[in-house]
Amino acid sequence: RGLRDALRAKALLPKMRAVHIPRAKVPPGRGAIASAAAPDVQAAVTAVVELQSADSGPGLYVLETLHSTPRPASLDVGAAAVHNFELLHGVNASCDEAGGCARYSLVVWFQIGDVACAAGHRWPGEARAAMIEKALPAFARDARKRLSAAVDDAAARRVMERFASREGWLTKEDWAAAIEALGRTLAPKAKAARSAGIEEGLDRFAHAAARALKREAIGRSAARRAMAAHADAAGRLDERTFYAALKTLFDSEP
Repeated sequence: RGLRDALRAKALLPKMRAVHIPRAKVPPGRGAIASAAAPDVQAAVTAVVELQSADSGPGLYVLETLHSTPRPASLDVGAAAVHNFELLHGVNASCDEAGGCARYSLVVWFQIGDVACAAGHRWPGEARAAMIEKALPAFARDARKRLSAAVDDAAARRVMERFASREGWLTKEDWAAAIEALGRTLAPKAKAARSAGIEEGLDRFAHAAARALKREAIGRSAARRAMAAHADAAGRLDERTFYAALKTLFDSEP
């Protein structure tokens, strides 16, 4: 109650009330304790108070994305961390000593409104969609890089919705599987776009290749085969692949 009132006084929690105050202990002989990073989609705001630090391990850690490096919160005893429902976080502590050890923390989850608190409703109702939207830019960039293809946000969002968990986040394995599935849906379009790019640059390449190889002309079929062997996903040649395509032409028609 005191923590809630203090946060309310700072206008961090208007019209909110605590709904759950658990206590957790790492039992003796349990070994390494680690929880996967996840957001608190059941709460609008979470407050974590360090009561007793673990003998080893950073305890609470946070991540910017599921694939970023974890950063320890490094809370001193009595210190608290307050975050919203989107923050990815977890716990990493070790209790391997024969006599056992313990880590205590007080976690308070806040929801908006008395009705939501009494019913135990998740907040917000669209938390899964919000988490997908938060990860969408990083997922789309990674997909473009891995697939070497244009990926629009709508296509990326659709495949993320298929593979995301109920809370809206993807494990490393789900992330890779989603990109693979996206690649399968984009393959026909990507092939057509590459072919169109090759056709668009075909005459320019054939003319430049004829001059470079000191020939009167280069046939379109031969030029097309050489471009197809070396062009990028958009059907274009850079300086390196242009000379590789020239070599292919020379080797096929010396």
